[in-house]
Amino acid sequence: MSSQYLVTSDIHWVRQTDSNVSTRGEYAKIANEAASRFRFQKIKNTATSPDRFEHSVSTAMGALLDELATYSTVAANKLSLGVTQFSKAHSVQEYQQIGICVRDSWIEFAQSIFRSEFCPVGQQAPGRADVKKMIEYTLRSLDHKSDYLVSSSKSAYDLANGLQHDLSATRQAALWCLYSTILDMLLILDLAASSEVKVKSPYYKCPYCSSINLEVREHWEVEYDGAWKCDKLVCADCGWYYIEDLGGMTGIE
Repeated sequence: MSSQYLVTSDIHWVRQTDSNVSTRGEYAKIANEAASRFRFQKIKNTATSPDRFEHSVSTAMGALLDELATYSTVAANKLSLGVTQFSKAHSVQEYQQIGICVRDSWIEFAQSIFRSEFCPVGQQAPGRADVKKMIEYTLRSLDHKSDYLVSSSKSAYDLANGLQHDLSATRQAALWCLYSTILDMLLILDLAASSEVKVKSPYYKCPYCSSINLEVREHWEVEYDGAWKCDKLVCADCGWYYIEDLGGMTGIE
């Protein structure tokens, strides 16, 4: 089984085999050791050619995108288009187009994870294209120690915006743009999956329609001697629900 060098953010390479890395959490754990995006350095030797390096990174991106598609299909499809364009791109205009694909994927992704209750008290709700605020408000709600991921995600989005307007856009910048965005999105999903704010159940996505737009709502269970309150996990898209306190009851509203 051939090895892949997965780019992480603190000028290290984390070497993993295809057989050992298969889940979003494992990919996110690797990437989470990083401290800053957009710098690359080999740890083995200097014999690895740029073409071989690019092939390894492109292969890794494909595996990461497959995992991302499970949770955010539209965003993953836009990024897949960018990866496909990257494989054929040779001009500034083509690299700029990759920046547009990545920017659009951030918009779709931010809209899919943001909920109105994440907006801080006294703050106006962000617009549907205000990626930075949607991502920041979401991450702050999920984990108050998410400063690095907030900063990293904003930088990845800025890189996409800059790339689409860069009259001297390079292949390297397009590669960084794609890879940093994919890693950040997976880290955000990993954080959301483990956060009690997002869900209080074994579920992260709806098993009925595969949406990640799940909400925790109040549920009052009425019995002969009164009523009691518990949490009810509801899919805002199809109405599927799950109530852990009632023995894992599920159904469709």
